[in-house]
Amino acid sequence: MLWIILAFVSAFSAAFVTIFAKLGMKGIDSNLGTFLRTAVVLVIVFFVVLFTDAFSGIGQLTAYNWIFIILSGLSTSVALLCFYRALQLGSLNKVVPVDKMSTVFTVILALIIFGEPFGVWTVVAIVVMVVGTILMLEKKDVVRVHKMTVGVYQEYQGDGGSDMQKEGVTSSVPLTRPPSPCAPTPLRFSWLFYAILSLVFSSATAIFAKFGMQGMDSNLATMLRTGVVLLAVLGIVLGTKKFPDIKTLTKKNWLFITLSGIATGISWLCYFYAIQIGLLSVVAPIDRLSVVFAVIFSFLIFKEKLSPKAILGLVLLVCGTLLMFI
Repeated sequence: MLWIILAFVSAFSAAFVTIFAKLGMKGIDSNLGTFLRTAVVLVIVFFVVLFTDAFSGIGQLTAYNWIFIILSGLSTSVALLCFYRALQLGSLNKVVPVDKMSTVFTVILALIIFGEPFGVWTVVAIVVMVVGTILMLEKKDVVRVHKMTVGVYQEYQGDGGSDMQKEGVTSSVPLTRPPSPCAPTPLRFSWLFYAILSLVFSSATAIFAKFGMQGMDSNLATMLRTGVVLLAVLGIVLGTKKFPDIKTLTKKNWLFITLSGIATGISWLCYFYAIQIGLLSVVAPIDRLSVVFAVIFSFLIFKEKLSPKAILGLVLLVCGTLLMFI
């Protein structure tokens, strides 16, 4: 079936989105990075819509279409901002599994709202995916490093080691408390808070998109939705006065943010067409198989290792997804 193939393409592309974003957003504000990446996505989707002549259908959209497309875009905005903030605060192989738990919520909502068929194996699959995600969550203390350079205290998350920056360190001492009353208060496991928010709004995105795309071209819907995301994120970037930071981006930042945007464009186009013509309760779990590729790449690129318990959790996630086909 075409929608199943598209779901797998979306999953593979989504894995690259995570890796490229992790590489491209180092050292820059996560909201600014999300805005630039979304701008790349909009350009890609725009040309796809232009090439397929889908613009002709924009005049036929109903208020119903517009409402749910806008809601889907706003949900995506919040999900993206929270997800990439979580990536900056925590290791990729811990953030991704929590975010991918949105699969369970999406499946449950799809079964309830859209009345999609399900059986005993569907329930088993959901339970297996939940257990797998829980097993992949490894509690590691956040390592706070006192970096003294020109008398300025800077803190870095040592969670997984992938974000540790050591350039110009003149003194590095693990701390159990802030070095002074002016230093920030430790935010233990703050990545988890953002990852959970991303989970909730990711599920809402799929549900709203399924409603909004009824009777319209999926590529056009994706373009309009991406436009909403871009405007929402731009508002946040301008509100936090981070836009001038664009001048500080390096060639590496631009390269991987652009690659992340391209991969996102491919993933979104495939995913939203798949949920338009297929079963959301099946497409969502397939799309979330991207966690497998993401974890593998995180090990190869960032050297983020998984414990035996976490590996078992990953296997259960895959098994739970495959059970959705029974």
